[in-house]
Amino acid sequence: RRVPCAAGIMGAVAGWPAAHALMSHFTVMVKGQSQIFPSGPPVVRRAIGEQLDKEELGGHMMHVHESGQVDNEADSEEDAMDQIKKFISYLPNTTNDVAPRVETGDPPDRRPEGLLNIIPANRKRSYDPRKLIKMVVDNGEFFE
Repeated sequence: RRVPCAAGIMGAVAGWPAAHALMSHFTVMVKGQSQIFPSGPPVVRRAIGEQLDKEELGGHMMHVHESGQVDNEADSEEDAMDQIKKFISYLPNTTNDVAPRVETGDPPDRRPEGLLNIIPANRKRSYDPRKLIKMVVDNGEFFE
């Protein structure tokens, strides 16, 4: 609980390791190379008679874009590791420390144009929350 966990899925992962990866604070999958599922295609075929390949069963499209179980996708293993490093860079060195402070040059008293108008008065109308986030974070930079 006190130690942040990050998982990089670089290949096919099934069973308990798959569950453990999904319980991490940050999880990233490599596009076209990694899959995650409780049981693989042969077990699914025997259990329900459906023929699915590993990508259909638990590829990045399934878990990053559909189920939302995985936070990010990466283009390569190196990209996945870079994303994990970036995630860790936002955290303090220990649970007794505060998160690192970085000089951004972004004025703390700035008042972004349009901030008061970005959320529609009509609650049934949608808006892009990323625009709101970019207005309030330092230099419009955030990690998602």
